[in-house]
Amino acid sequence: MDLFRSNLLIVSQKFLDIRPGMQRITLLVLPLLYLFSALWFSAHNAPWGRNVDPEYAYAMNSLTWAAGGAFHKADHPGTTTLLLGGLVIKALAPRESVLEYGAKNLEHIIYLARTVEISFLTFVLVIGGAIVMRCSRLSLALIFQTTPFINFELFRHSTLLEPEGFLIPFTMLGTAIVLSAALAKRPTVRSGVALGVTFALAISSKVLAAPLALIGFPPFLKSPLALLACILATALSFWGFNKIFNPPVFADGVTWLLFLLNHKGRYGSGEPGFIDWPSVIPNILLIIEAAPQIFAVFVLGVFISAYRMITRRDYFDRVSLTLIAFSASMAVLMAATAKHFGAHYMIASWSTFTGATALLIIEIERISPSLGRCATIGAAAVCLASVAMTAIEIKNDIPQQESRNAAGADISRLIAERAPYCAKVSGMFLQDPDNAVGFGVQNALATAWEFKAFVDAYKRVFPEPMFEQGYYVPGLHKYFRPYSYRTLSQEYPCIVVRNLVPLTPQQEPELFALQPEICKIGEQNVYAVGISCATIVGTISR
Repeated sequence: MDLFRSNLLIVSQKFLDIRPGMQRITLLVLPLLYLFSALWFSAHNAPWGRNVDPEYAYAMNSLTWAAGGAFHKADHPGTTTLLLGGLVIKALAPRESVLEYGAKNLEHIIYLARTVEISFLTFVLVIGGAIVMRCSRLSLALIFQTTPFINFELFRHSTLLEPEGFLIPFTMLGTAIVLSAALAKRPTVRSGVALGVTFALAISSKVLAAPLALIGFPPFLKSPLALLACILATALSFWGFNKIFNPPVFADGVTWLLFLLNHKGRYGSGEPGFIDWPSVIPNILLIIEAAPQIFAVFVLGVFISAYRMITRRDYFDRVSLTLIAFSASMAVLMAATAKHFGAHYMIASWSTFTGATALLIIEIERISPSLGRCATIGAAAVCLASVAMTAIEIKNDIPQQESRNAAGADISRLIAERAPYCAKVSGMFLQDPDNAVGFGVQNALATAWEFKAFVDAYKRVFPEPMFEQGYYVPGLHKYFRPYSYRTLSQEYPCIVVRNLVPLTPQQEPELFALQPEICKIGEQNVYAVGISCATIVGTISR
């Protein structure tokens, strides 16, 4: 048995060590797998489907900027995403008709911007894998490259035009740089600057990257100059990048963040108070349940590192402290997410999981080489199982979303055919292409000039009036301006209103004063004035 184990070790060692060309080719496998699967997933998820919030908000802000206006979304802050969309539009749209082009082609612009984000993450997977392989070995580099497949929500958000599209790759690249610095004999100033710039871009993508600052300190304990370079590069890069492209970050963004921190509720819009205590523990349990393997590795990292530091009496070991810092950053982000819950808010920490796993394996090897080999096999098995589960979820999710999108679009076509003379009012999240731009307008057109310019351009492209039932801004809107159901009933012989959630007389007294017939078509609540539901569709669930 010992002879067999020795031969197996020699064969595997030869495969990994004497074929550098094969190693470089191997580093392309997972990135290409991600590229093709992400593009396929994106192609089957229409921007006007479940992702209308936030994709259209960012696309509309990008369009406003490309047409000579300014970004007006600074809460996440999402500057990298906004800039990408703006540059895509500038590259495609004729200079004399940017707004018309955007109004007509916003869906295609979102698809193209997604493709750029996916391609960038693919590039980071290759570069990050190369960095990890150079400072450790191929097996750990391959574990690192499984990051986008570790969790379905992480994969899905990496394919959308939203802050996570850049948060994930910049976090991964920063993690690779941290590993390299922690394992180096003495980290360089250049690595400090690289980490600082990368971290600044991660925070500029989404402020939830902020807790990851904790992992930037331990690797540079032996080089105060490199640490100082990292801090200065972070501050100057963040200030310069956002000052040039998204100045509201330093006013509106800070105000929004402070309000978020000092109020309860999912988005900090509730009563004053830091934490809603009854919901904290249940939310933390939901976070753990969403990715138990990630939570387990971070907890194990603390105990293994503490054990080595205590037994070796090496309390300033950079590898051990970096591993603890990974876990500490996760704990801070868990606390923030438990306050304003949404499991996907953990994506910044989840993106560091495979890097922390690689460092944990190295830490175990420093304690016991034989245990290290077992840890490598165990980690690879966990990552492969996570990839398989994510692949299954991707396969199941696509037909579900396509079915809902098709149903929403079919209902829209049905009403257009059977109620051609009616005013058609649609709400948000119906998963049909009729009402997507309105949400973006609410989040992008902050000045009278921007609003008028876009509305005029939209009317030139779509002469037929556009009516919407507001979701975040309640009430009827015509061409994105508040309007009256009473006036609408005088202009059209009939009205068909569709909304995802039921409306009430308290919400829309003018609509209910018209005594609409109320019914459901599929998942949509329909309110018909001057026309019966049976005319629109035969048998209806009432």
